[in-house]
Amino acid sequence: RAASAPQPALPHWPFLNINVTQDASRDQTEPAIAMDPQNPDQLVISANDDRSDSSLWAYHSTDGGHTWHAAPLPGERPQWVVYATDPSVFFDRSGAPNVGTGHYRYNNYRTDVALYRSKEGGRNRVTLSTAKPAT
Repeated sequence: RAASAPQPALPHWPFLNINVTQDASRDQTEPAIAMDPQNPDQLVISANDDRSDSSLWAYHSTDGGHTWHAAPLPGERPQWVVYATDPSVFFDRSGAPNVGTGHYRYNNYRTDVALYRSKEGGRNRVTLSTAKPAT
């Protein structure tokens, strides 16, 4: 479902404010965005999203940011993961979007890093690799 485009809050602001999350009732923090250098209409954002502490969310657009689709990053996470955080986003040489994230559990200081890669421009995400947790 495409996101709506509300009117700008500032009267002379030249850009539309677009809710890419499709859930304005929850906070999103630490956003990261990337544009496909081979296709500027292809955009991917990832952010911490208060709908889930243990997974980041990704938002993708195929029309230069006019409409957006949102979904949590899927995949098997270790059972000990309490928080996913610190997203980074990039497009690789083949044009596939990638999202990197950290996992951690604060009470025993376990951490790991996961990388998600999509072969379908952000519509589907696949966990590529997960580093072993630090002990």
